[in-house]
Amino acid sequence: MEEVFKGLDIGLTIDDIAGTAANKENHDAKLRLVLQQAREKGVRFNQDKCIFNAKSIPYFGHLLTTEGIKSDPGKTKAIANMPAPESHEQLQVLLGMNNYLRRYIPNLSTLNHPLHQLSKSKTYDWTTQHENARKQIQASICKNLLYFDHKSRNVEVIVDASQHGLEAQVVINNRTVAFGSQSLSRAEKRYSQIEKEMLAVPYACKHFHQYIYCRKTTVTTNHKPLESILKKPISKAPPKLQRMMIAVQNYDIHIIYCPGSEILVADALSRLHLPETDPDTQHDSKFAEHVQIKEQLPKYLDAEVKFLTTPCIILEVESLGPSLYGVLQIVKQFGLHKCGHEKRPRPGSKCLKSMVKDNNKNRYILLTQDGSLREDARQIPGTPIIYLHRKTPTMERPSDMSSEVVNEETTQKMDVSEFQKERLKELREKIIGETEKPPKKKRKKKGGPNPLSCLKKKKKPCGPRNNTKVIVEQPKKKRRRVKIAKHIREHWAVLEKQQNVNLA
Repeated sequence: MEEVFKGLDIGLTIDDIAGTAANKENHDAKLRLVLQQAREKGVRFNQDKCIFNAKSIPYFGHLLTTEGIKSDPGKTKAIANMPAPESHEQLQVLLGMNNYLRRYIPNLSTLNHPLHQLSKSKTYDWTTQHENARKQIQASICKNLLYFDHKSRNVEVIVDASQHGLEAQVVINNRTVAFGSQSLSRAEKRYSQIEKEMLAVPYACKHFHQYIYCRKTTVTTNHKPLESILKKPISKAPPKLQRMMIAVQNYDIHIIYCPGSEILVADALSRLHLPETDPDTQHDSKFAEHVQIKEQLPKYLDAEVKFLTTPCIILEVESLGPSLYGVLQIVKQFGLHKCGHEKRPRPGSKCLKSMVKDNNKNRYILLTQDGSLREDARQIPGTPIIYLHRKTPTMERPSDMSSEVVNEETTQKMDVSEFQKERLKELREKIIGETEKPPKKKRKKKGGPNPLSCLKKKKKPCGPRNNTKVIVEQPKKKRRRVKIAKHIREHWAVLEKQQNVNLA
């Protein structure tokens, strides 16, 4: 739509077009340009939804009139008859509506304060204080009228800073056109008071850029030193103030001093800032916008993914406070899995372990940033683990336990089973006609060790390596006694006796 009607002085929001004019001639001229541009680009309009030459038109829940902007009466009837919220979820809907229509509610931070405190508490207890705040907000939405910015030259921005927040307010022709408040971050809370007061100036310029850019603007503050500091050269200011002064160089501003008693609205809003405008909370709430898990994971895995969470995890994230508001927004987008711990909630890590168990039969993919839980999940084979690395889903490599199980299963699949062995044997008999003969067993030879290996080696004589002869005495050989058998000795004895008798 922006490309089709580029260059025309009209308002575009998605597929809705709104144009304003000072008189009927200007209105008709703008209408002709829009219709001519649409005819050239081939765009058609629904006649039932078109409104021409009207003094008031509904536009995204607002009613644009010749006097100013107010809420759409068709929407305010539903708001006026809205019942009191009965749970934290319904209270969040009410706070979201108040934030969208904040331009019609003066002192919104004061009225919303008890509602925000109730949204953070673990127990839900709706009291008369909350009911009175709700009724005042509904009455302000239904009756208040805001004024248009007629590009007047008398633009004034009122700024103020307290110990915990900043406030800015735009006043044109003595009528408040817009206002805003923001709380300080942890680092900004440690600033000195003059630095906090100076910080409110660039915040107001950035927040109300569309009102003050290229226009002479008077900035009113209740801090006297700022008036003299901004008149000095930038080089003579402290380094921290120099950065703030450089941030407002694009704007034509002039700072004047006014006592705090004369700017009560700005002073009150800076002390009663909206909790959701905390920069730390805003940064965390934008986390859900940058990390689109439900869109990234199906593309990353190239498959359909069913996202699940448990009541235990939601309760644990809620108990950690607003620092994990962005994570809570992501978790609440998932389907709710009944873990069976509704009566006695467990920590999120233990709840997930009970789902995965020891073998992960349901094939869960674990998405967590908890280091201890990831370490325990690595001991469960077949459990993929995904974590966020710089807001990008990243899958861990398979754990050692999973690799061992996979190796065992592959080796078992590669081995030949008993059925396959029998089948191969039958095929061999049919095709070749041979039966497998059992291998012959080798007989062991009887006998002891080899007698040659038992002989002792002869020792060589050691002596000088020269030509001198060395006489070595050889040991005398012992006579070997021969044993004579007993019957031979007896026979010899008989023969000797016979010889002796003959001699005699």
